[in-house]
Amino acid sequence: MDSTIRVWNLPPQKRDNYGPIDSPLNFTTYIGHTDAIWDLRLFPICNLNTQFLASASADGTVKIWNTEAEGSPLKSSWGYYGNDGELPVNGGKCNFSMLAHLDSVTTLDIDPSGMILISGGHDTSIRLWDIVSTRQCVQEFVSHRRKSDEGVLCVEYHRSLPWMASGGADSVVKIYC
Repeated sequence: MDSTIRVWNLPPQKRDNYGPIDSPLNFTTYIGHTDAIWDLRLFPICNLNTQFLASASADGTVKIWNTEAEGSPLKSSWGYYGNDGELPVNGGKCNFSMLAHLDSVTTLDIDPSGMILISGGHDTSIRLWDIVSTRQCVQEFVSHRRKSDEGVLCVEYHRSLPWMASGGADSVVKIYC
């Protein structure tokens, strides 16, 4: 693990396997964390023609990156070095809960329609849940291998294409179409 964030070009779906070699797939690399990176979120900034990337790391920092800047794209960095044990909550309630995995749940995402929740866990399974009507698991599959008592570390839906990605402790990123 090198504690970097890498942006990859996806190869075209249809390509000639015997044609010319693809250009390098690693588009760019962001360097700044000193430990494992646990989560990433890409978000546009209103009224600006730019997008920012937020990253959270086991090194206790959250960093904001300008994805369109050249040279030094790091915009902000916050450190977190402790826990006071309090979580301020002004409202809200749990609408329902589910026993989702046989081991720790490590990651969640909701599809762009808002109807399907995807979860991943250290039991190496990925599960899709109907959160609107049945509140049941509608699909389950094991996709990653267990490594150091960890399994699936992250899952993410593409916001406009019917794709989903997962990353595992086995050092593999998988794309599902």
